[in-house]
Amino acid sequence: ALLRAGRPDPTPAMDLESPSAWVPELDVKKPEYEGAPGDPCRGVSIWFLQHKFLAEFKVADQTVHDLEDQILEVIARHTCKRDGRPGAAFVDVADDPYAGKADVMLSYTWKYKWTDIVDSLVSHCAQRNPPLDTS
Repeated sequence: ALLRAGRPDPTPAMDLESPSAWVPELDVKKPEYEGAPGDPCRGVSIWFLQHKFLAEFKVADQTVHDLEDQILEVIARHTCKRDGRPGAAFVDVADDPYAGKADVMLSYTWKYKWTDIVDSLVSHCAQRNPPLDTS
């Protein structure tokens, strides 16, 4: 058994080398393919943020927090691809033809402006990769 603060842990010992030992079994649907809607590692594309998200949400100087209600309205109209319950992850319902398995995880605060986040991501991608021809 594992010990915490000198007391025996009432749970059975786990194989700590196996990643599945740390993930609870959930009754969720498996995605069709890696990066498909419903994949927990799915991410929106920088292209989507720059060309669709900012326009659809009429983003000017709004912060992440400022757009929360609008985003919640969008996701409330959909069913979750993972568990079939009302409400979906935005990434699963966004009209993003380039969405797929995320390459990076972005951490931000509620007070950051969307335009600053998107501009930073576009700049980062331009420095790392040649521009994409999406015409």
